[in-house]
Amino acid sequence: MSKARVILQNVNSASLLMNNVDEWKSTVNNRGVVLYLSFMKGCTPEDVSKIVKQILQSKSISTGLDNGKQAICELDNFDIVIVPQASIAGKLKDKNFQYYQLIDKDTGLQLYEHFVKEVHSMMTGREGTVIISGTYGNRQGLQFSSDGPYCHIFDV
Repeated sequence: MSKARVILQNVNSASLLMNNVDEWKSTVNNRGVVLYLSFMKGCTPEDVSKIVKQILQSKSISTGLDNGKQAICELDNFDIVIVPQASIAGKLKDKNFQYYQLIDKDTGLQLYEHFVKEVHSMMTGREGTVIISGTYGNRQGLQFSSDGPYCHIFDV
């Protein structure tokens, strides 16, 4: 059973609404990812550390040369936007989505904060990297531009 679901979407630029009113934070480089994140029941801080390593060390970013790929943790001047997204934990049953596997809100907040901290830790030393994280439990406003729908799904 999955401990978390993460959708990694390549973007050229992104802006995230921070306060549900008018405070937007924007990426600064012309290259990055949006990570949509949801935790499942049974996920622990140790699992979160493994998940961050798996996502940031996977060869998921195109270099544009001969189908080459690089890991996020190898890139300078690369933006990461982290968006908590409970809805990706849902499963369709009949005609309705059900969220029985979604972790409770308090534990989810702790795991989300740990996830963000781990991403910052792994990206320390990467020149020009910008990391923007949304507010757990709030509806997020997100705007982005991309060269197309290039996504990876991690069920970890």
